[in-house]
Amino acid sequence: MSELGAAFAKFVAIIVLLGACASFVLGPSTPDVQTASDQIAADVCSVWLSITYDSTLDSPETVTEVQAGNRARDAYCEET
Repeated sequence: MSELGAAFAKFVAIIVLLGACASFVLGPSTPDVQTASDQIAADVCSVWLSITYDSTLDSPETVTEVQAGNRARDAYCEET
């Protein structure tokens, strides 16, 4: 192997090693976003509870708003 070929082989080996070290130290190049997103959604749904109302005591506007909020919660938490 010529000197130029040997130097190139060493260069390639160093680049490969640096890439392997960076992958080992830094972890995967793309984070697992789906897992983080799923965890956030699960956390949100664990604290976002349905709201109760009494149609004889609460105003019609309150009942409508509470029902809409509960539907939004159900739709969001059903998807996750």
